[in-house]
Amino acid sequence: MKLRIGGPAGVTFNNVHVRIHSTGRLNVHMDTDEANACGLHLTKDIEIFK
Repeated sequence: MKLRIGGPAGVTFNNVHVRIHSTGRLNVHMDTDEANACGLHLTKDIEIFK
């Protein structure tokens, strides 16, 4: 899977591992340095796709 973070410092992460469970919801766990570098706290434009 791929995870795209939008915004001025947007980035696409490739080869993202996904775990699926029938009662689960979408959560993304990201390293603090990576989150800060792509401006994750500044955007709501997040997409996961194949």
